[in-house]
Amino acid sequence: TTAYRVWAESQRGADFDFSGADLLNGNEAFKTHQFSQEFTFDGKAGETSLFKSANYLLGVYLAHEVLLGTRQLFWGQQAQTYWNLALAPLGIPPGIAEASPGLWSSELYPADDKSYATFAHVSLKFTDQFGALAGIRYSKEIKHGAFQNPFFDHSAVPPVLPVFTLLGVQPGPTYNAEHSDNSISGTAGFQYDFAPGKMGYLTYSRGFKAGGINLDNNAGGLVANNPAYAAFGAALRFVPAAPLDPTYRPEKIDGVEAGFKADYLGGRARSNLALFYDKI
Repeated sequence: TTAYRVWAESQRGADFDFSGADLLNGNEAFKTHQFSQEFTFDGKAGETSLFKSANYLLGVYLAHEVLLGTRQLFWGQQAQTYWNLALAPLGIPPGIAEASPGLWSSELYPADDKSYATFAHVSLKFTDQFGALAGIRYSKEIKHGAFQNPFFDHSAVPPVLPVFTLLGVQPGPTYNAEHSDNSISGTAGFQYDFAPGKMGYLTYSRGFKAGGINLDNNAGGLVANNPAYAAFGAALRFVPAAPLDPTYRPEKIDGVEAGFKADYLGGRARSNLALFYDKI
């Protein structure tokens, strides 16, 4: 199975403050290319001394995705007036927070992801009533992601500063991060047919979802975490800190499920009952 997907969206002049005032506007764009390839081989084995029949599947999978997100932010015609009023209760007088009309931030979010996996699955029938299944998968993910800030308004000189710099929020530190995971996951279970149309089962599964990189302008922290703004610490009343790690860990889940399925009333009714416990 071969697949290629390209998806893109963009908006220009968006109203990012979602109000009737002309405060915060922007342009956003996102584009992703993804290619995947899967090879599978399946078959059936006849009766042996161990089982009556077996169905099996073997496979390999690979995928590669490249994406780019961009964003530009503009203060509107009423932004300066709004922030002068909004920050006054904090003791910040007019003229300290800079929000004059025009571009104040431009951001890039490039990323790349490579996925590899190999897997196998088998379904066995030991008797006409009793069967089992088992599957195993090895997965490896290699991810790269970055936050770049080609432009941030540095025109103001302390104590006059851009609004979100004054508030200690932006610009967060840029980063160029990598993250990789590998894991073995799978399932095993038993099935018993009590009578035609009545079946019980018990299964265990181990699931895996790779970690990655948080593509966000504050994934590396706030202004206090930005080495480029360490000298602003005294003026902004913060203690400079090291950038944060923008990566996040993988998720693993162990699950056990027991169930019973039954058809009755001549096949006109069905009940599926299950008890399960998942530990994430």
